[in-house]
Amino acid sequence: MANGEEKNVRTLTDEEIEEVIGGFSNNSYEKTGILCPVCKKGKIKLGLHDFLYGNSFTCPCCNTNFNMDKDQCAPLLDKLQDLYSATKEVDRLKKQAL
Repeated sequence: MANGEEKNVRTLTDEEIEEVIGGFSNNSYEKTGILCPVCKKGKIKLGLHDFLYGNSFTCPCCNTNFNMDKDQCAPLLDKLQDLYSATKEVDRLKKQAL
């Protein structure tokens, strides 16, 4: 890092992952998030796409970088992928109908 800064890196816990997943609304493009467990000030905002395809997320306040162990929650990610694909298909069909 520049200027001798050290970047904090931390893996999200199962509870933190569940909090993010529980916050997704019916609109998969709407971002939800969790309060940063390190600084308790920043909100780490994630959309369903970010959650499925991203590997790390950063707190906007303290710059702690959070990694996600996707192997640990693979069955859940498969179900979320199905939800994401279905939502995209519904959006596509709505646009065709207009």
